[in-house]
Formats: sequence, C-alpha cells, structure tokens
Amino acid sequence: ARAELESIPNPSQKDLGKLMFKYQCLSCHNRQGYRSMERLLGDRDEQAITSLLEVVHKANDKDNPYHGIMPPLVGKEAERGALASYLATLVKKDAGGEATAMAK
Repeated sequence: ARAELESIPNPSQKDLGKLMFKYQCLSCHNRQGYRSMERLLGDRDEQAITSLLEVVHKANDKDNPYHGIMPPLVGKEAERGALASYLATLVKKDAGGEATAMAK
C-alpha cells in the first residue's frame, strides 16, 4: 500500500482514502452491491463516518461492538480521516447536496 501511495505524485486526501478503502475494506465491502458501503453508510455524513471508524479502530469488545465480526481498522488518525472523507463521497446525495437515506 505504501509503495502504491508513493507512486502517486502529490497524493490527495481522496487518494489516501481510496487506498485505505482498497486495503482495509475492499476484501469484504464494495461500493455497490452485496455488503456495499453505499447501503451500509446510509445517510451518514463525514462526521458520523469518522465516529464509526473510530469505533471500528478499537480492538476490544467493550468499545467496539463489531469486534470479532470485523477486523480492527488500522492506520493513523490522518489515514482514518482520509478514509472517512473518501467514504463520505460514496453517500448518495440529492440535488441540493443533502444525504438521502438509501432504500434497503
């Protein structure tokens, strides 16, 4: 992952977030379809996604209800922030830019 990031000249937060998604999430989740991030994120905004990622980052049952279901999210705070920014781009928005709840 590091080599791939270093191969991108002047990587943006979105580039870093996309790589985090590729190496941290993509083995189980995709953008659309089965276990899709669009469906799982629903109408969460970037702040709510950041909070969710902080929970998933914790590696114990007490603080992370997903522990044992999902592997802990690794990465520094800035990398998790980049992932949150990228995931926020996957949330469906209406014409006014507001997040819309996805049909289940």
